[in-house]
Amino acid sequence: MRQIDLTDIPIARVETTSSKGNQSKWNIDSKWYKMDCEGYEAFSEFISAEILKKSNISRYASYSLCKIVLHGVPYNGCVSDDFLQDGEELFTLERLVKQKFGFSLMGRLHEFDSVEQRVDFTLERLQELGVERAGEYLTALTEIDALLFNGDRHTNNIAFVRKNDGSIIPAPFFDQGNGLFSDLVWHPLHIENDALPMRAAAKPFSGDFDRQKEYLESLFGVQLRFSYTEKDLEKSLSQAEMYYSSKIIQRVRFLMKYQTKKYKELQMD
Repeated sequence: MRQIDLTDIPIARVETTSSKGNQSKWNIDSKWYKMDCEGYEAFSEFISAEILKKSNISRYASYSLCKIVLHGVPYNGCVSDDFLQDGEELFTLERLVKQKFGFSLMGRLHEFDSVEQRVDFTLERLQELGVERAGEYLTALTEIDALLFNGDRHTNNIAFVRKNDGSIIPAPFFDQGNGLFSDLVWHPLHIENDALPMRAAAKPFSGDFDRQKEYLESLFGVQLRFSYTEKDLEKSLSQAEMYYSSKIIQRVRFLMKYQTKKYKELQMD
């Protein structure tokens, strides 16, 4: 079990914040440490990375579970490498649009009536910003979010990297901490597992995961393909057993089996 004492290390201030509460984060020696806040966010990040390891996506943050010690008390968390290179800067979609066009994208999207209008408006702004393959990126993002029930993909949780030459590219896939109903304040463990899918709500283009995913796929095709098997899942869960209760393990097992059965079109042959 990996353990690190961060008692004397200041918490990092980052731009990508969650509307559901912010995980404490530390950047040390080119590694990011994130501590569970409302439930089992690190577990969700870990499962996301395990799936992406078995996928066609090459750029993603690879998370490992760990214990973060603060003032002698251990907390569950995760650790990943900092994917930014020297001179690169991470920007949220919200910030990019605000800087370039002077308005809040999050606010503007609420003015549209349909998923199609919200997606098209966002794609037009990204085209004006010169972001290559933005549509494919947003498609894959909505696919992994749907697979993991990640309902916190607002415009401050979609990120891009400004490179040294000024070009803007999609960031590696990261920030799936709100997936798998990890927020135990909103989704306490006494809720039956089979009732959880009915509580799912998506962002940023629709409250329905499939509506935003399917519209983007109609424009750019399926982008995410994975081969994460039931055997792979059990291997991941066995690593998490050192950190999380059997009830949380059982919940994640149920949800992942439910979703991989539902989204067969995302699975490699």
